[in-house]
Amino acid sequence: MSLHFTQRNQAALLAAGLAATGSESWKADAVAVGAYGDQLHADLHAVAVFQSFDATSAEIHFGMIGAHRLGRETVEAITLMAFHPRAFNLDVAWLCVGEDNRTAQVFALKLGAEFEHRKRASAPGGRDVIVFSWKRRDTRPAPASPNAEIAASSAHEVR
Repeated sequence: MSLHFTQRNQAALLAAGLAATGSESWKADAVAVGAYGDQLHADLHAVAVFQSFDATSAEIHFGMIGAHRLGRETVEAITLMAFHPRAFNLDVAWLCVGEDNRTAQVFALKLGAEFEHRKRASAPGGRDVIVFSWKRRDTRPAPASPNAEIAASSAHEVR
C-alpha cells in the first residue's frame, strides 16, 4: 500500500498525534507529518511528530490511528524526511518508546535504530521510556530531490 505524507493542517495532526500516542502535550516546536492512505480522501493512518529540535537532532513520536499498524514503508519515509537536507535535515533522530511496548522496541531495532539509554519516569504516568536513535550516517543516502525517490515509488507529498 502506498501512503501520502503531508504537513498540512498542523493543529489537527498534532491533536491526532496526542490521542494516538497518549502524550499529554507537545513542545512549542512540534511539527507533525500525517500519513494518509492512497485514495484522494483517504483516512489518516499514522502521525509522526518531531519535537525538541536542536541544531542537529530531534525526537520523533509515532502514533497509529485506529486499527492501522506501523509498517516499514511509513518509518522509512519518515526517516528519509528526517535526514533529507530539504526536509528536516537532522543528523540524529531520537525515538522514545514506552518501557512496556516491547513490540515497538523490537520493531525499532529491526529497522536499524540503536539502543541508547533508559529515561526514568519521563512518560505519562511516571513510566520509563527506552531511547533509540537513528543516525544520518546509518541510513541510505538521500536522493537529489526530496520527492525523487518517493515519487518514483508512490504518490507521496513532502512539504
